Amino acid sequence: MSYYDVIMQPYCDCIKKEENKAMKTITIRGIEEEISEKCKRIAEQDGKSLNQFVLDTLKDRVGFKKTKKHNAVYNDMDHLFGIWSEDDYKAVQKKIDSERKVDKELW
Repeated sequence: MSYYDVIMQPYCDCIKKEENKAMKTITIRGIEEEISEKCKRIAEQDGKSLNQFVLDTLKDRVGFKKTKKHNAVYNDMDHLFGIWSEDDYKAVQKKIDSERKVDKELW
């Protein structure tokens, strides 16, 4: 097998498949000035182009919006934050440090 057969052919086949997936263009007529301006403002606030804002809005409305896999927010341990005193911290850190010591007899 040649380099082309192993590396380039599969790559070229993949590129050809992607080229066949043509993006469609839609023209929307009759948009009121208020809607246009509001969309522009929201897009700017989100740091997006108007086109990207409209695409994201359509995907969301039609059910194609991609969701992040790790976007869950947990609050079940919030009550633990910020309640350690300096003495508590030192006691825990002392225990952690003692566990990090290598027992030379075991090695």
